[in-house]
Amino acid sequence: MATNTNPVLGAVIIARHGDRQGFYQSPTTYTATATAITAVGEVEEYQLGDLMRRTYAVSSSADYITGLNETALTSSQINSTADGGGEGGVIFDSATAFWQGFYPPTTGAISTITLANGTNITSPLNGYQYIQINAVLPTDDVDLEGWTNCNAWTARTNAVYNSTAFLAVQSEHEAFLTGLATSGLVGGRAVTLSNMWNIFDFMNVQSIHNATYAADLRAYGNSTLAMVRTLANYHEYVTFTDSTGAGIGNVAGKTFLSRVIPSLQAFTSTTNTVKIAHYQTAYKPFLSVFNMTNVAGSGTFPYPDAIVDYASVMTFEVRENMAGNGHDVRFNFRNGTTDGDSNGLVPYPLFNSGSVDMDLNTFVSNLEPYIFADNKAWCTGCNSTGGICSLYTTINSLNASIATLNSTGGSGGHHDAVSPIGAGFIGFAVTTAVFLAALAVLGALGIVSFGAAAGSRRRRNQSGIPLKAGSMNRMESTAQQTNRSHRPPKVGNKADKKGGPKPQSDRGSNPKAFASKSGRKADKNARRNVEKDQTRLHVPAVDRTFGGTSGQGGKETDDVPPVIVAVMGPEGVGKTTLVRSLVRRYTKNTMADIKGPVTVVTGKNRRLTIIECPNDLGSMIDTAKVADLVLLMVDGSFGFEMETFEALSALSSHGLPKIIAILTHLDLVKTPAALKAQKKRLKNRFWTEVYDGAKMFYLSGVMNGRYPDREILNLSRFISVAKFRPLVFRNTHSYFLADRFEDLTPRETLRTNPKSDRTIALFGYLRGVPLRPPSSSHSVRVHIPGSGTDAFEVSRMMELMDPCPLPTKDSEKRRKLGDRNKVAYAPMSGGAGGGVMWDGERVWINTSGTFTRREEGDEDDGFMAGDGEKMVMDLQDVNQTLGDGIAASEIRLFGSSSAPLTVPAARDDASGSSSTGPSPAKRDRRAAFNDAVGDHDDEDDEDDLESDTDGQEMREEDFESASDDEDEDEEEEEEGDEEVEVRGERDNRGRRRAEATNPVAASGPGLRTEKIAYADSDSELGFSDAEEGGAGGMDDSDDESGDEDDEEEDGPEWKKNLAGRAAENLRTTRRKQNLMRLIYDSTLTPSQISAGVTEEQPALVAALDADEDDALMEDDSDDLFQLARTSRPAGVDVNDDEDRFRAAPSATLLARWEDDALLDSIRDLFITGRTGANAEPLEEEGGDFEDLEGGPSSFAPEPVQDEAERAEELAKKKEALKRKFNNEYDDDSDEEGKKDFYTEQKDELARRLEATKAEFKDDDAETRAMVEGHRPGTYVRIELQNVPYTLVENFNPRVPILVGGLLAHEESFGYVQVRIKKHRWYPKILKTNDPLIFSLGWRRFQTVPVYSLDDGTRNRMLKYTPEHMHCLATFYGPISAPNTGFCAFNRLTNETPSFRVSASGVVLDVDGSTQIVKKLKLTGVPYKIFKNTAFVKDMFTSSLEVAKFEGAHIRTVSGIRGQVKKALAKPEGCYRATFEDKVLMSDIIFLRAWYQIKPRQYYNPVGSLLLQDKSQWRGMRLTGEVRRDQSLKTPTDVNSLYKPIVRHTRRFNTLKVPKKLQSALPYASKPKIPKAATTKTYLQKRAVVLEADDKKALSLLQQITAINKDKIAKRKEKKTETKEKRKRKLDREDEARGEREKVDRKAHFKKQGNDAKSADKKRRRTE
Repeated sequence: MATNTNPVLGAVIIARHGDRQGFYQSPTTYTATATAITAVGEVEEYQLGDLMRRTYAVSSSADYITGLNETALTSSQINSTADGGGEGGVIFDSATAFWQGFYPPTTGAISTITLANGTNITSPLNGYQYIQINAVLPTDDVDLEGWTNCNAWTARTNAVYNSTAFLAVQSEHEAFLTGLATSGLVGGRAVTLSNMWNIFDFMNVQSIHNATYAADLRAYGNSTLAMVRTLANYHEYVTFTDSTGAGIGNVAGKTFLSRVIPSLQAFTSTTNTVKIAHYQTAYKPFLSVFNMTNVAGSGTFPYPDAIVDYASVMTFEVRENMAGNGHDVRFNFRNGTTDGDSNGLVPYPLFNSGSVDMDLNTFVSNLEPYIFADNKAWCTGCNSTGGICSLYTTINSLNASIATLNSTGGSGGHHDAVSPIGAGFIGFAVTTAVFLAALAVLGALGIVSFGAAAGSRRRRNQSGIPLKAGSMNRMESTAQQTNRSHRPPKVGNKADKKGGPKPQSDRGSNPKAFASKSGRKADKNARRNVEKDQTRLHVPAVDRTFGGTSGQGGKETDDVPPVIVAVMGPEGVGKTTLVRSLVRRYTKNTMADIKGPVTVVTGKNRRLTIIECPNDLGSMIDTAKVADLVLLMVDGSFGFEMETFEALSALSSHGLPKIIAILTHLDLVKTPAALKAQKKRLKNRFWTEVYDGAKMFYLSGVMNGRYPDREILNLSRFISVAKFRPLVFRNTHSYFLADRFEDLTPRETLRTNPKSDRTIALFGYLRGVPLRPPSSSHSVRVHIPGSGTDAFEVSRMMELMDPCPLPTKDSEKRRKLGDRNKVAYAPMSGGAGGGVMWDGERVWINTSGTFTRREEGDEDDGFMAGDGEKMVMDLQDVNQTLGDGIAASEIRLFGSSSAPLTVPAARDDASGSSSTGPSPAKRDRRAAFNDAVGDHDDEDDEDDLESDTDGQEMREEDFESASDDEDEDEEEEEEGDEEVEVRGERDNRGRRRAEATNPVAASGPGLRTEKIAYADSDSELGFSDAEEGGAGGMDDSDDESGDEDDEEEDGPEWKKNLAGRAAENLRTTRRKQNLMRLIYDSTLTPSQISAGVTEEQPALVAALDADEDDALMEDDSDDLFQLARTSRPAGVDVNDDEDRFRAAPSATLLARWEDDALLDSIRDLFITGRTGANAEPLEEEGGDFEDLEGGPSSFAPEPVQDEAERAEELAKKKEALKRKFNNEYDDDSDEEGKKDFYTEQKDELARRLEATKAEFKDDDAETRAMVEGHRPGTYVRIELQNVPYTLVENFNPRVPILVGGLLAHEESFGYVQVRIKKHRWYPKILKTNDPLIFSLGWRRFQTVPVYSLDDGTRNRMLKYTPEHMHCLATFYGPISAPNTGFCAFNRLTNETPSFRVSASGVVLDVDGSTQIVKKLKLTGVPYKIFKNTAFVKDMFTSSLEVAKFEGAHIRTVSGIRGQVKKALAKPEGCYRATFEDKVLMSDIIFLRAWYQIKPRQYYNPVGSLLLQDKSQWRGMRLTGEVRRDQSLKTPTDVNSLYKPIVRHTRRFNTLKVPKKLQSALPYASKPKIPKAATTKTYLQKRAVVLEADDKKALSLLQQITAINKDKIAKRKEKKTETKEKRKRKLDREDEARGEREKVDRKAHFKKQGNDAKSADKKRRRTE
């Protein structure tokens, strides 16, 4: 071993990760995308670890760390931490490769052991050593990534980008950047100086791993990459450094050094066992540390402002001072593989000290003022309020609120004085409100626990722990009936007859005059009222779901997802019946077989997704995570069952949504009295488990397979008004309940390999927070509970059309929801909201039956949903083509017509042209409508097929032959009429409208080439309110009656001249006029303007009249409906038409507007500028119009406003009037303009939500989805790949499938520390290292927890969980946020006879660095004793173990303390120890130590969905369970058997005091030990011979003594018997006295209660 005069006590190793794939990080926030390490990076880190081993772990090295184990890993000596954010996966893998090189696999006896049977077992991977690496996320600890979410640093970075120096550098290299942008070498990245790091990273990675790219780069220029690196070095240096140590630019070093400095100080402690503190990170802390320690400023450092290479390392060594009076720090650095492996570490001076060694205290004092010591300091310095800083922000706001509320300063206004009593009440109310709000916030953050208080409120009922349904005895049958004693009436007629006249109340007739006479009672009532008000308040929670938690839609919020209503309960309680009844209540339809979720529209603003939860524990857990409202079914005739309480435990562990209990089978209770008692008993028990006042419904019985309609109606009303608070976990995650499942795996793949992984598509309404779709830079990972896989990668995600939409304002204008909008969507049950569904790639046509041909005589049973299904079914039955069907069809004008309409033969014209060609003698049929008004949606297309009033329709009868029965035609006509009525509800006028336009000639005779546009309201076609009743009000069914019928003369009177009147209405149809053109560019007369004629209409109307006259003159008998002649008989006024809707203009008023002077005088009123020479240009066409006259214009039309604008203006007017009223009459109020804390917080949350919505308001749906994500309420379709085939094969639609989105930190794994408590009903205590199934977050997984208890200094391992108290548990699993609730189970199978919920608790810490220790007591015995020194054996087995415990404290059983000194050369394992006193050879010496326990890294996701029976998943079993299942005997271990303990009597040697010492002692202290007598004494020598009298006397004396002893014994026995009798008598008297006192107390309190009730009743009657 090399001699080291300056030994190393410990070292902090900071290493950068190895080579990796490229990734992108934001230039401002440095938010990074995912990447992965490469084989090159792993080799680099392995070589770096080997270099560090040769430097610090080899005893022959000059820098060997004293006491560091050279070959085998000692966990207590190593503390390794890896950055879990940003490049987290790469950094963690780099740390693993580093330690593989530092501690390679062991060889020889260390990795190979020999069993008792002679078998040699070698460790995996030839002795691979497992290193614990702690992954730290920036959301949990900011030390390794101080720049993440640091607002001050982000602002400073933006300022750097805008600084003059930065812009100057960018301008200097502008030519280089421009050429680089066009070179094609940057991978599409933006070529700017601020984005230079991403450019360098892309080029560097590609040049290493892409040969083609490397060749292109060399062809472009060898110095290009070097120049890019130079600019990247400048960019990162100015970003992660600052001019001063306190600058926020050094935030990476300010947080990183907060971990380095404590580690360096810990190395100096004698009790410290850690020798190496290792931190694996990115390049950013290197730059800040170089700058803060002024290493970069020392002229000898070669990399002052450069990005360090891969696998770079810097170390801080703590060495003993050369003088021996302190400790020094030495800084070393190695720039990756650039320096070469042989160079090793190079020391550099710190703070320009000139020496490589610096005093540790000086080093700390130079840096301590600039570091962030804790998270609070970081939050303050970074000006951050979110994430880990939310706690400090909440506490500061509460302190500010308390200070504001408790301040005594006035507002400066004149207010009435407040009385002392009123001021006391106000102060009490404010203090109580603030205290409760602060307490609730602290409770929500996990700082304050309410578990004990909550547990004390829960009391058991008389039955104790509930039993399973199969093994539960009915409490009602075993209970003894007790009759109530008669209570004489105290009020009423009988009491008046028996007791005489009723005493008159001393109160008068004025109820306002009877305030409380007692001030104490008034104070009590006031306090009670304040408490009632405060109990209604809660801490306002931020709703990140955009209102999706409430389940309400409509005016205030956007579309929100349906409310999930889960029906839970044991088997046989009526869950299916309740779901069927609710679906029928909402949809008026009965679904025979309901499978999976059913989504129904229950109102204009709410939808429900009703799901029946199977009687499976896994399904109950998953449903509890997503349900908004739980209908808990209970058999009222039987009572609560085990599954009910298991469901309540699962619900309470995952947020406790709103719960409504429903009692069924109440008709089985025989008597009303028993029913009333049962209801009361169950209600009290339910309130005890949930909360006081929880709602409970009663369903009496079943009628016709459903519950009574009245009871279901009442239940639905409560469901419709239920409100829901945002739960914390759902408020931060995206999720959806799959209501549709589809296998997308190619059939060829399934044919070749049926067991290959599948690709599936899941559909559902998105809930929770917005979810971004996957992209090239963003991946989405989700978890499906029960799939057996931890996470699935979403390969594709798309937004679909809502299959069950809410009614719109236009489609539903009535107060009550119409039947046509009562839609149900249940794809797993065979029902959908519409006949056609689109999922992005396919169009599905849903029918009630199958796509098989119907037999003749089969009639439609009315089960089809609509005409869409009928059309598809009819298309299958078509036997002829469309052309043949039209040729053979006949048209009847009315259903009662006896003969069809006939088409007369076409006549040849004068030129003899054929009838097949265009005939000018035939009247061209003009299109009365134009579909170019606007786009119409799919519903409009379906409406075109549904209603015969919407144009020419091809219905079923159009394809039928002439032999069809007339009855069928009549039925079709009646159906069409009914449909017209239903569709008519969409318009206030009772029918649909289309916009009239200019008639044009059709493309052929009798043909119609233009389609008809329809809309749900007039506003969609551009009509104003003044246009209703014009051409849009015409019923086009009359125009469709046919051109071939020539029986006009025999028609009724109202049919005559319809075409003429329609044309006249067309001319006079009033349009929205352009005032600018009418005033300044008009050629129309005032009469034409008043009549509504536009510039284009006079010529068109004239042409129309000419065409009509010519057509009518040529062929007047060809049409059923004819236009009237334009010439009218004399004396007939134009306004005499019956269809006239506008009064004729007055000739006097029209003549007034022919005066040019009048027109010139008002011309200036219609412009906003000056007239004359200095006139401003006129406004553009369509500009705002301002009526300066202040009165209504006789010719200007009213501005068109929709309902939303009018409602908004009306609301503003009302608000202004209310504000004016308050200002006038409420000036003297002290509370004017003030808001309490609760209201302010709610307003602030609402303001933030509105600001978020306004930010994305103008973005299109695609842009918003890519930036913000799909919002809750969106119906999405996701595709998942690599799904186990068993999940598809064993898919059961009745089992809910939950898809939960995973956050970034939830994909990482580590040691999770939780606070856990065994459930009070679980029969067994939990044992450490026994497998336990956790339901934590979205996941259900099995792991092996280790239980511990914090005793203030350490976490001591517990072998078993304590009874009725919390403890800590640590297990390996996915990282979860603190304060996340969970529940645990030993088994999920239904065969478990006892309560299955084992424990529950919350997550405390996810750091994973918490050490769990176990007490270890080593014993030994001395084999040589030298005064206070002894040689001890049998405690250790080797000198290495002794060296590890040198200096440890030991003690003997007798209490003598000592210390381990040094190991002995021989025998092996013995050592020398010193004690404070001399020990004995018989003493037992023991050493109390602590052994570190590491939980096993076992994680097994539950795969219940992969099984046919979802409740049979078992997971890992205990050894005893395996032996029991396989009927194996437990092997006997001889050393584990109990043996009898034989303790030998210890014999001590006599005390020997030396004679020399005895002579020096005083006499009192000398030992008084007489010498043994050598001769007998006189009494021994003499012989005693008794005479006869002496013998008799002695015998008599002995006899008397024996008699006396016998008397005493009998007397004592008699006395004991007497005492026992008296005691029994006193006990009987005490018992009788207790019974009497119990009866007396009961009567007393009963009388007291009755008196109180009577007084209360009297008080209420008088009030």
